[in-house]
Amino acid sequence: MITYIRRVFAYLVKMAVLIGVIYLAMVLTHTTTIGGTDSLVQLFSSTRGMILIALLVVLALLNPRLGYVTRYSDLELPAQREALMKAMSASRYSLVREEGGTMIFRPDNRIKRIAQLGDDALVVRFDNGRTSVSGVRRDVVNAVFRMETYSDK
Repeated sequence: MITYIRRVFAYLVKMAVLIGVIYLAMVLTHTTTIGGTDSLVQLFSSTRGMILIALLVVLALLNPRLGYVTRYSDLELPAQREALMKAMSASRYSLVREEGGTMIFRPDNRIKRIAQLGDDALVVRFDNGRTSVSGVRRDVVNAVFRMETYSDK
């Protein structure tokens, strides 16, 4: 539950920053007929602005369900550990921690880590001959594709 709330909050922060940058760009390029403060007042006091905010909250509540996924790979570990390490390296992820049957990878790119607001880990688990990868949907799909590409099968 804490992870869900953290992911909702992170999505809301990202969207607030995006809207702030859009409003700032509009004010700086003089493409708005009113000033920056008036634009924000209109955002929070108009029906259109309230609908936008409500929509962003709904999207933020859906994001942890839609934006994060667990996928399974046919990679047989520990026999194909080298293939896993090559795949994660090609995906620009580095091993941060390993405990038991769980490996945690983080992005090499600091900008990506900041943009993900701390929710950037790919968690690889091995149990009963199955390998699962959990994390942000696009990164998981990319990592699993590379894992299957680098495997010997």
